[in-house]
Amino acid sequence: MSLLKARIERLCRYGTLSLIYVDIDNFKKINDLLGHNYGDELLKSVARRLSAIAGAANVIARIGGDEFAIVVDSDESQNTAQKIAEEVVKEFKIAFGLRGDSYVVCLSMGIATLHDEATSEFDLLTQADLAMYSAKSARRVDSISAYRHFTMDLSTRAMHEIERQQELQYAIREGEFLFDYQVIVDAATQREAGVEAILKWQHPERGLLTAEEFLPFAERTGFGPQIGAVAMESALRQFSVWRTRGRAPEYLLIKVSLSQLIEGDIASLALRWLRVFDIDPTALHMELAEGEIHGGGELLKTRLKALRAEGIQVIVGAFGARAASLSLLSSQLFAGIKIDRKLVRDARKDRPTLIVFEGIVHVALNLGMSVVVDGVDGVDQLSWLRQYQGISAQGEVVPVITAAALEQDR
Repeated sequence: MSLLKARIERLCRYGTLSLIYVDIDNFKKINDLLGHNYGDELLKSVARRLSAIAGAANVIARIGGDEFAIVVDSDESQNTAQKIAEEVVKEFKIAFGLRGDSYVVCLSMGIATLHDEATSEFDLLTQADLAMYSAKSARRVDSISAYRHFTMDLSTRAMHEIERQQELQYAIREGEFLFDYQVIVDAATQREAGVEAILKWQHPERGLLTAEEFLPFAERTGFGPQIGAVAMESALRQFSVWRTRGRAPEYLLIKVSLSQLIEGDIASLALRWLRVFDIDPTALHMELAEGEIHGGGELLKTRLKALRAEGIQVIVGAFGARAASLSLLSSQLFAGIKIDRKLVRDARKDRPTLIVFEGIVHVALNLGMSVVVDGVDGVDQLSWLRQYQGISAQGEVVPVITAAALEQDR
């Protein structure tokens, strides 16, 4: 920071100087999965590669646990900074060798250039930091590094994000999250099998928000584990109320995220509340989306095995929404799957998709897994599913127990 300040003072605000703020994506996961010694080795490897790209004419410093800054001091600093960022994107497609394996490391970069609105080292660092976070959130391909130049609209956007984070903090503290509950029925007999807790947020100004409207932002800004903890207690408390009244279905299904399982350790929280409410762990089913599974590595496997040992059932959500990995079925880490609604819809009009659908159902059932079909939107679709013995269904065709109805019931 002293060097950056000196360079800025020397330029007297009329020269040209740019700063590249560099962040290693998901470095905490690498540390957790491999250990800090290997994390340190990876940091050194990243630093060496960045130094080679930046060149001796530019200053590079490590300014945080997994953050670096590159000071570009030249006649065309903004163009030079962009060329460096482009070179980083290209060179970091090449994997690092570590622990006898290969790891591709992705970086998010923000570029800020000295101008009238950035007259100090702190201004420049803040603006480059904002640009870096913008690059991280706008990335389209997870396996490729990304960069972005600072623009003034990012400051406005940053203030908006801060306000949203404050709203989430308030919502967690004041208990603004609630659940609707969607019944899951046996497709053949239409007998009630379970109930899924569907998270919502009673926002004081925007009204009732679905999870899709706030959870992605909450996960990105680190609030996922806190919301998951509050949600788990609330859902199990309601399930306990139903049990005392003799109205509880066989199981409660609640969606969880990778961050909740790994960073928040929602497994331990769930076990604690199961003991408090005297609920058999086999009555709790957790749903983890297929798209999140592959990013969990060995730590996720450890968490899943621990849950299975306790009797908690974990199922794969949105199965078949992407290039579904059938190896998940034989991994013995999951107790069931929830088949994505699009796969089911397409199976009724496309024979190749029907063969895939029937194959998934056949394999899962033969492995002793539960199968739920999501998004059943009509009686005719439910009737069509009756030919498949042993599967369950949920969607518009089955009832939803709203939070408002629960309040009246109490």
